[in-house]
Amino acid sequence: MAELKGEKPLGKKTKIFRTNIFLYGILLGLMMMLGIFLGSRNPLINHYMTLNTKKQEIFKYLEQIQSLEEKMYPISKESINWIHRYSKGKDGDLDSLDQNMMVIDELMMMSINIPASSQVMESHILFMEELKMIKSAMIEMEFAQNHDDARSIEKAQVYLKEFQTTANERRIALKTMMEQYKIPYIDLGDRIKYRTK
Repeated sequence: MAELKGEKPLGKKTKIFRTNIFLYGILLGLMMMLGIFLGSRNPLINHYMTLNTKKQEIFKYLEQIQSLEEKMYPISKESINWIHRYSKGKDGDLDSLDQNMMVIDELMMMSINIPASSQVMESHILFMEELKMIKSAMIEMEFAQNHDDARSIEKAQVYLKEFQTTANERRIALKTMMEQYKIPYIDLGDRIKYRTK
């Protein structure tokens, strides 16, 4: 067939088309990189980009700490009940107290190994303080029963009050953090239930 004037052969058109696509791809990539670079300097865009990573860090922390909380809360309730029983003249079970102290020690070690970002640091420190207070109360309870010491019972009650105060402070810190990052939670009064995903 005869070629028409001004019309290029099919092979040259394909090469030019591929070259144009390649150049447009490079140009688009450079524009995207420039947008990301400039966007990271813009406070609104930077806030949006970092908000998701902060939420992921919070969820990772909450997922790890939730299993520790579920072990700690029954022990704390049992310790409070133990104090009330002993105050009324009934002896408490020292074996269960020893087992609970070992669990609290284990929880302390596990909580130390949980990485805490700046968003959850206050809550994490307060959780470790809760563990310390409940452990101190248990030590005083054990001493009170072994030595029939009324002063140790008073000390244990003080530690349990400090534990409850610290637990309230921690709930407030958790609520504040969850409201700030719009994480749904349920306030059960003595503790907070939340999603970990």
